[in-house]
Amino acid sequence: MLQAVHSFTKRAQGFVMRRYHRLKDHLADARLRKLIVFINGQYPELKVSLLDVGARKGLEGRYDELTKLKGFYAEGIEPDKAEAKALLALGHYRKVHPVAVADETGRKRLYVTKVLGCTSIHKPNTRNLERFAISPWFETQSELEISVTTLGALYPGDDRFDFISMDVQGAEYEVIKGGEKLLDQALGVSLEVHFFEVYEGQKLFPSMHELCLKKGFRLINMSLNNFDGEIAEAECAYVKNHQLLKTKEDVLKCILFSLNWQNRAYVENLLRNASDKLLSPLEKKQILEVLKLKGKQKLSLWPDGLAAKVHGDGSGYK
Repeated sequence: MLQAVHSFTKRAQGFVMRRYHRLKDHLADARLRKLIVFINGQYPELKVSLLDVGARKGLEGRYDELTKLKGFYAEGIEPDKAEAKALLALGHYRKVHPVAVADETGRKRLYVTKVLGCTSIHKPNTRNLERFAISPWFETQSELEISVTTLGALYPGDDRFDFISMDVQGAEYEVIKGGEKLLDQALGVSLEVHFFEVYEGQKLFPSMHELCLKKGFRLINMSLNNFDGEIAEAECAYVKNHQLLKTKEDVLKCILFSLNWQNRAYVENLLRNASDKLLSPLEKKQILEVLKLKGKQKLSLWPDGLAAKVHGDGSGYK
């Protein structure tokens, strides 16, 4: 009897938590929609661009809402020529490049896996994967020699993208190193990272995180994914440090990116710290009102009210 009650309680708790997270996501999406309506009305000339590297699954819901912006456009990179053509036909992308990108121009070996979404220019690390139930997904079906280029070669001029999304199965570091100029100019980056070698020779989270920090980005979202209970990978979103923003448009785009990744606390952070020369106090107030945010202020005390009292003679504090 007790076991049955315990089982029912666990199911009920699970149901409540799922409902809670769905409601939370719904509210976050509602705020983003309200912000998009506001920007379309107040800043109709704002142009927002996205480069989707590894576009096989399309925008995947992560950037769908942004397509409602008047000034939004996206370009994709997808080495599967048939998939690239199909994506272009959907109408979400202005252009889809049917090429593979890495850290150099030339040829690389492509490991085509049982589940196409796990295909990579890095060989799956079967020794690390064999203990997981999903290991068959990574079984290599064929090896191909393919031509690769770099983001720098693909966009050699003054092209820039506000947001860059990467889903390249362990090759994120190579893609970034081959297109550092684009990354330097971007305001938001989302990518997948791994915590152990899912693919042989890939760069892991510490290297990816350090690289993004050096480029002036701040981590604002990390959605963890586990393989049979072991944390294996995460989808991360990085936004450019507010001190590096140069225009009003930059601030608005970073607000959009942060809210797109359901981080309203960072929106408040941006509004509090952005220079009034870039975004006026009135504009900040309007955005807070649209999003129904209070505007968090700097705190001087711990929640319990304790503060340090320094001895006058310099002997210490109490």
